[in-house]
Amino acid sequence: MPAPSTVGKARRSRVGATRPDKAALISSGSTIDFATLNRRANKAANMLLNLGCELHDRVAVMSFNFLGDHLRDRLDPSGAS
Repeated sequence: MPAPSTVGKARRSRVGATRPDKAALISSGSTIDFATLNRRANKAANMLLNLGCELHDRVAVMSFNFLGDHLRDRLDPSGAS
């Protein structure tokens, strides 16, 4: 794994690797653990790759300030967290 560029990234990488069940995001009463966050981030990255994005491409995201059902369902349509 490449070295994280900030102390915060290093800490998150270490926590996510050693405690995948630990809460990574808490929003509107919903909690997402590091393992789920990692799986969803990888799925989103693969969706961008399938759309033709390449490494170092700039991508804009317009979203609400929470992971609402619309985004959660898009990244994990099975309903499993």
